[in-house]
Amino acid sequence: MIQTHCDYNFGDSLVHLNYLRKLAVLYPEKQFVHAAKAALLPQLREVVQDIPAISLIDLSQKQPESINIWKNRNGDFFKHQKRYDWAGFYLEFFDILSRDLGVENPIKQPEDFLFDYPGITAKKYPPIDFLIINSQPFSGQFVNFWGEQFDWLIGKLREKKYSVVTTAPCSHPVPCTQGHAPPMSISDIGSLSLHCKYIFGVATGPIWPTFNVWNLETVKLRLLLLDGERIEIAPNTYHAESVGDGIKILKQHGVM
Repeated sequence: MIQTHCDYNFGDSLVHLNYLRKLAVLYPEKQFVHAAKAALLPQLREVVQDIPAISLIDLSQKQPESINIWKNRNGDFFKHQKRYDWAGFYLEFFDILSRDLGVENPIKQPEDFLFDYPGITAKKYPPIDFLIINSQPFSGQFVNFWGEQFDWLIGKLREKKYSVVTTAPCSHPVPCTQGHAPPMSISDIGSLSLHCKYIFGVATGPIWPTFNVWNLETVKLRLLLLDGERIEIAPNTYHAESVGDGIKILKQHGVM
């Protein structure tokens, strides 16, 4: 049995579960147990529900031998030479983690970080132009977060007759993934990304399942809001450190 845990947020455990899915293929004789915050477990289970060998438990149930999989577990992330190269850092990180776990690393190239679990294709949605990830980040990845700036952007997109869906409420009458009954899960947002042309927003929890193997040709532009860090795992990806700079990129591509 391989036991791991993470005390932090969606993104950290989502990336790890993608890794565990690949390990489960390489090692069908093994069982994998990952501990995370109780509030995250229902949505995290959607990522691995098709693989009985992977179990998710609350952090309070983790065993002493469980391995911490947080990227800064050794306190060296913020000084790492690849601190701003997301894929480069994690390729090295999973090499080290795999040695700690006594397994072969199944993550060999940036494309291996793309999600491919069945839950992403489970639902169908009408086509939309923009998926706006305006959810509050909680890991310090985008400190210049202002909901009002997203509201201004959404207003301009509506003026141009674009259809828009957001992941957090805004001041405009557009659909929001939290407005569904029940609210859409992160896997549902991944499904929605298969039917949109543009993804614009903060690189936080809801954005991760939009990095999947099924929308590489259909998403015409991905605009990630990050402070310095760059995530290069899918085509047509651009980065900005403010909503205003992101709008400039949209204009350069003739979208606005």
